[in-house]
Amino acid sequence: MEVMNASMISVSSYSCYCIDGYTGIQCQTNWDECWSGPCQNGGTCIDGVAYYNCTCPDGFTAIVVRVTTADYITGFLILFNIITTQLHTRIQTANEKRQT
Repeated sequence: MEVMNASMISVSSYSCYCIDGYTGIQCQTNWDECWSGPCQNGGTCIDGVAYYNCTCPDGFTAIVVRVTTADYITGFLILFNIITTQLHTRIQTANEKRQT
């Protein structure tokens, strides 16, 4: 089994720690940094490895944005907090309705 784009491999349990920009069991997939549509004002996102670039219509400018593993983790934690907060609110509301 070939492992690509991995910075560390734990052989005893077969764990890959992917370098920035890659994901998957064997770090074989380039993460799409454009998935969230980060470009504004009608710009087009161009995906790279651990970065994206926006091409902009006339009158607008863009910068190249580097994305790190910490950014992925931060994004996941924000999404996790939103989901758990919404779930907690729904459970609390359901319990209040049952009590009345």
